[in-house]
Amino acid sequence: MFNVLTSMKFFKYYLISKVFSLWKGNVRYRTFHKKRQELSQKLIQARPDYQPTYLEINRILYDMQSKQTYSVHKTQKNFDIDEFNTEQQKHRAETKTHYNDKVEEIITKKLTNLVA
Repeated sequence: MFNVLTSMKFFKYYLISKVFSLWKGNVRYRTFHKKRQELSQKLIQARPDYQPTYLEINRILYDMQSKQTYSVHKTQKNFDIDEFNTEQQKHRAETKTHYNDKVEEIITKKLTNLVA
């Protein structure tokens, strides 16, 4: 039975394929680690000069993300479709001005960083 099993391709080359797959995984990890180190030194986020501006822009983008583009009320009041549409349009207009203000804030941060 042992001779029959060892003559099968899977069992015959099992140790060789196991060692090869371990080697291949290690090579892939080393190349990944090397690229990750190179990127971490070259990225703009890693440069100390840009860190305060980058963090400020991330804060502004988080504020933009937290603003909902629609309005949902959990009340017992039933809305007429026209009322609902006008309320949603009003909320979207407020959100649009909020987004525009945040984009202007990002642009001014970017320009002040370039000038400084």
